[in-house]
Amino acid sequence: MKRINAYKKLFQIDNQIELAALKQTYRALVKQWHPDKFQDGDPLKEQAEEMGRQVVDGYHFLVSIAPYKKLINADKQVRFAKRFVYESFLYRQSKKATTVEA
Repeated sequence: MKRINAYKKLFQIDNQIELAALKQTYRALVKQWHPDKFQDGDPLKEQAEEMGRQVVDGYHFLVSIAPYKKLINADKQVRFAKRFVYESFLYRQSKKATTVEA
């Protein structure tokens, strides 16, 4: 939870994570903190490299937890899981492949 709150603060998100707004903020932060924007020897270059890593890591983390937020807020969690979660597991895909061949 601490990590989620830190990334939400970095991306200036108050309540719910909306992917469109997150993507716009991510692009703006990457432009602002890109290390190539600073000259060699500039003290902000090291800070920009660190912030760049945090921005990329935070974006990927927040995007990865977004489907689970949808699962929690879905009206029928089992139906949502059957459509979006269960099919991503390898054993389900292999079971379908064997039943089709037989």
